[in-house]
Amino acid sequence: GVGRRLRGGERFRSAADMLPGPERVVAGKDIGIAAPEQRMRRLEMAEEPVQYALEGAVAVIRLDDGKANALSHTVLDALHAAFDRAEQDGAGAVAMVGRPGRFSAGFDLSVMSQGPDAVRDLVSKGARLAQRVFESPVPVVLGVTGHALAMGAVLCLAADERIGSDGAYKLGLNEVAIKMTLPEFALVLAADRLSRRHLSRATSGAEIYSPAAAVDAGYL
Repeated sequence: GVGRRLRGGERFRSAADMLPGPERVVAGKDIGIAAPEQRMRRLEMAEEPVQYALEGAVAVIRLDDGKANALSHTVLDALHAAFDRAEQDGAGAVAMVGRPGRFSAGFDLSVMSQGPDAVRDLVSKGARLAQRVFESPVPVVLGVTGHALAMGAVLCLAADERIGSDGAYKLGLNEVAIKMTLPEFALVLAADRLSRRHLSRATSGAEIYSPAAAVDAGYL
């Protein structure tokens, strides 16, 4: 897993524990998990924003709320449950895939506007998900199917491999631009995964990248 390789592994775990509470761009290329008609049928039938399927030895987790794929308590709980299921199934790898045009816009802003306690609880749950991806004993591959902002970009930094979609998409840590603070665990991941040429611009500068530029920066 990526947690065994990144230089900041111990720093990341320490940063996540401090929180209170319980590559490459391939234009038009699918990551080859299932046939297109199978994927379409599953998405049409699904009523939940997170869907799980074991396809061979690969646990496929699909995130699709029909909108921006915001990470609410409900979505984060469902993602944790999907990773639990992957462990129970003995999956040899995990693929987490967004919806067409959207990987994730980050934390649900309707929760983040409810005050410090609400922010702490949601960010803590997101930190635990990032840590889980970071320390996974099996490879975690992200299908970054479009925009990946804020916590969506943090998940990119935590995974072993990220396969991005080419297009007019935005990727990056935009917290500072919207007057929010990057949590320590996100800074640790950024410092370890992002190019030194981009680190300050990507974090304190809140620079947003196209998919091609995100490859150079280190998000993909």
